[in-house]
Amino acid sequence: MKKLLLVFVLFTSVMAISSCDKDNDAPKEDQLVGKWVITSQKLNGKIVVDECLELKTITVKTDNTVSQEMYKKNEMNKCIFDKTENGTWKNKGNNVYNINVGDLDLDYTVTFSGNTLTAVASKEEYKIELKMKKA
Repeated sequence: MKKLLLVFVLFTSVMAISSCDKDNDAPKEDQLVGKWVITSQKLNGKIVVDECLELKTITVKTDNTVSQEMYKKNEMNKCIFDKTENGTWKNKGNNVYNINVGDLDLDYTVTFSGNTLTAVASKEEYKIELKMKKA
């Protein structure tokens, strides 16, 4: 479940909307590109409680790579850096993004609103929903 949430987070990082202006041959930077902070996450409709959540950052790059800094609680109940996960992302069109991290390969539907986004992915036995804001 932890790895699934990590992949989802990475996916959110991976989520990007590529667009081109008809009057300009140069592509615009995707809305997803940048550094994001997870503000909430749900698994199968239930809020996942994680005091270290807002320390977790996801960085989405224009070269279709994504990285996520993960934090966990130590034995003194303090949030500490755990690891960095790396992966790739692809815009499949219609606000659907594929995120491939480790052994997980998921498609997410992403909705942008100002400097926030919501990403939802489903697989046979689970549904993940992430809300993020630009860092």
